[in-house]
Amino acid sequence: MIRLETSAYDFTLSQSNTPTEEMWIEVRVQLLLHDQFSGSLSAEVTSYMSMNDILGLAEYLEGYVREVRGAGDVDVSAAPFVPLNLAFELSAADGEATSDDEGDFVLATMLNVGTDSFGGRVYIGAKGGVKFTTTIAFTRELRQFVLSLEKRRD
Repeated sequence: MIRLETSAYDFTLSQSNTPTEEMWIEVRVQLLLHDQFSGSLSAEVTSYMSMNDILGLAEYLEGYVREVRGAGDVDVSAAPFVPLNLAFELSAADGEATSDDEGDFVLATMLNVGTDSFGGRVYIGAKGGVKFTTTIAFTRELRQFVLSLEKRRD
């Protein structure tokens, strides 16, 4: 399980099966609200995700941190990251760098939990602060996860 901890919730990805020939893998995506916020509210989606989308998630978060580090006092918001399977959406905003290594930003996460009676998508989500160091550790784990899957496939 790969976990990104924010000030309000944890976002986790875990593998459900082995990758297909096309490098798609079934993953379980979870949003776990911390106990101090309404007990144990959580949401979970199981869906197929491409290795490229997992790497894209790492690039999105790393790119946002890099952009905030270079922006100084300018407020930086990023377009949302949405994988091809539409299982979730992440939006980074309100980043602030206190040094090259230190800083934080707000991460909003929405999980697609189904469709309503009108055929529209239903999302459940949370927003919380996350540190640069935590984010970079998470992206490193994502990249290692993809590498390990590629090695297993060879």
